[in-house]
Amino acid sequence: MPSQPSGAAQRILVADDDDLLSEVLARALESNGYLVSRAPRGLISSELAADVDLVVLDAHIPGSDFAWTLRLLRERNTGVLVLSGELSLPPGVREDEYLAKPVDLDRLLAAVRRLARPASAA
Repeated sequence: MPSQPSGAAQRILVADDDDLLSEVLARALESNGYLVSRAPRGLISSELAADVDLVVLDAHIPGSDFAWTLRLLRERNTGVLVLSGELSLPPGVREDEYLAKPVDLDRLLAAVRRLARPASAA
């Protein structure tokens, strides 16, 4: 049985330009009780980021400005979990906000439980 997030439903935005990975991540999160939306082509707008508690964000989306996105999320006090295939942390990302690709779903869920904020706290 999936473990349910504590408190109110938590809203998560998955932003990855790999449609298959984005779908796998979304399904894993939904099956664990999270409300999930996906950013088209992985690109985040300020509107998409407005009503979420956590963004699962690929650090290397073509056509996106990672530094701007990270700054926007932090200004809104939105949790962020950065995914990257690189061997080092992207600039400005803390170690507890980072998961390396390929993504281990158990590690993803543990990180989301640690980082997501309940909707009632927003």
